[in-house]
This record gives sequence, structure tokens and C-alpha cells, in this order.
Amino acid sequence: MVTVDGVTYRIERIERGRYAAISLLDDSTLGVFHTGTPIRVEGAAMDRMLLERVGRAAIRSGRTSSTFNSTPPPPITQDRAEPAEEEAPLTPLRRAPA
Repeated sequence: MVTVDGVTYRIERIERGRYAAISLLDDSTLGVFHTGTPIRVEGAAMDRMLLERVGRAAIRSGRTSSTFNSTPPPPITQDRAEPAEEEAPLTPLRRAPA
């Protein structure tokens, strides 16, 4: 999801390097763009300049896929036995238990 000019767009991957921008406001497709240098806008886009800005914002923010990428789980670690409490050294003030 990216926001341009106060409108939020969903970015959907169509195929590698080819994405569609869909307005969340009215669920209409703004158009299709190709990533690369420069960004290419496909034919029947309603507003080519706006679609190009949406594409640039999506690339800049790393939003070029609508697939939910969950946060990976933390690594599984072996349960470590808790260290035994160390006993204080015997001193003249402290005696060993009887």
C-alpha cells in the first residue's frame, strides 16, 4: 500500500516486474506499470503521470508486492538448563550447613 496525493493505492504483482495500482477509495484500477529504469506505464492508464508517481512511491518504499510477507519466527534454540546457583565461598563469618 502506498499513499500519493492523499489517496491510498494497493500494489498487486501481476508478474515479475509488472504491477497494478488499485485505488482503495473506489476499488478502481489506476493502471499497470513495469519496474525498471525508467518506470514504464502500460497503455490504458487513466492518469499516466499519477500512475508513474504511484509506481515510484511503491518502489521507493519497497511495496512492489501485495503478498503478505509475515515476519519470520524467531530461531528455535535448544532449551538450556538454567545454571545452578553458585554457592558463596566459605568465610570465617559463614559456616557450612550442618
